[in-house]
Amino acid sequence: MTTNMKGKRPQALDVLFLLGLSFLFGHEIDAVTHHEWRLLPILNLFDDEVGYVIFVLAHVPLFTGLVWAVTHQSTRIRFNAQVSTDIVLILHAVLHWSLSGHELYTFHTHLSEFLIFSGGLIGLIHLALMIRMSRMAEVD
Repeated sequence: MTTNMKGKRPQALDVLFLLGLSFLFGHEIDAVTHHEWRLLPILNLFDDEVGYVIFVLAHVPLFTGLVWAVTHQSTRIRFNAQVSTDIVLILHAVLHWSLSGHELYTFHTHLSEFLIFSGGLIGLIHLALMIRMSRMAEVD
């Protein structure tokens, strides 16, 4: 996953990133039970049967691209993919928080909130550590 300038892999940082990614995957499973497509532009125009199919199938190429990028051989691509994922996790949590009053928003269960906001918190922590590690590598 991440590699510093001396070639050592900081395992704890890798595990932290994978934890954030797993919160995202868990949330997307939970999102199906909450009909999240009803909140999404364009998808909200379809009835539930069609919206559900499009929502689920759209995640296949999204997750394929994400897993490809975060496991890429190139250190630069992996780093950029992890930082981008961290930013998505943070913005995703903010978006859910801002939508929490919407009449179609149903992510008020403890599980839903745990998945969404833990993912955002892990993304924030991982991003801060990645920035710190990157700055330290520049000094070396």
